Amino acid sequence: MPPLVTQGWIAQPIHQSEVSGRIQVRLASNVSVYKGDLYLCDGTNPPTNCQLVVGNVQVQPRGVIYDFDPTLLYNGECVFQFDACENINGQPGARQISQVYFTVVGENKPGRVVLSLNDFTVPAAGIPLTIARKYDSLERSVNGDFGYGWSLGIYATRLQVAPDQSVTFTDPASGRRVNFGFTPRAYGGLMSFLYEAAYTGEQGVYGKLTDDGCGLLYQSGRQYRCTFSNTYSPTTYTYTDPYGREYKMGADGRLQSIKDPASRKSQHT
Repeated sequence: MPPLVTQGWIAQPIHQSEVSGRIQVRLASNVSVYKGDLYLCDGTNPPTNCQLVVGNVQVQPRGVIYDFDPTLLYNGECVFQFDACENINGQPGARQISQVYFTVVGENKPGRVVLSLNDFTVPAAGIPLTIARKYDSLERSVNGDFGYGWSLGIYATRLQVAPDQSVTFTDPASGRRVNFGFTPRAYGGLMSFLYEAAYTGEQGVYGKLTDDGCGLLYQSGRQYRCTFSNTYSPTTYTYTDPYGREYKMGADGRLQSIKDPASRKSQHT
């Protein structure tokens, strides 16, 4: 198995950056590639659902590997993996897999088709129960609840957690894909080396995100760890929208409950 290197021979995009418009995936300036395959994957850790976007490419230093259009994708965490051999005097040299995580953001999605169908609604105090289907052409490669591109209304939040703990999900109320960066806050004073978990929404997102992870974190390199259990891996996330409605989501991406401002709650299993 060849070595897996973060950023590696990929000069652009930058690891853990945000991408909203067309870019060129470029090779680094210090290497020439004899042959390489570029894959686009879901931004899980490790990456999943990898698809070959261009294969057997020969690239010179700073050359273009692939013209990438993120407006064709739903917003969320993605990964480029470039499996390539170095060009040494016209012969294949060392092989390396370069890996770059990035986040697709923005609402500019030309040609997007969204279709929603309400099957039935059961009136209830506070929060009515609605069974609905939704088709989104940006998710046409995703095998959902009712086939490719289809999901079960508000229940399919498609929550994703990146290696840097940033979270992307579908806002159950608006259907918009939103991203929250993981931005822990230091306690200050004598406890300035300890942090509490916090999230900051992307521009134009006014809700609040919390999780059930540990309350005390410390920084180890670029990672944050729990003071007692070491690993930081929340099992649920709660999104509070600007109207005070709380949506509790599992780390598996499923909506678990909804609570309105009057504390009336509906459970979803």
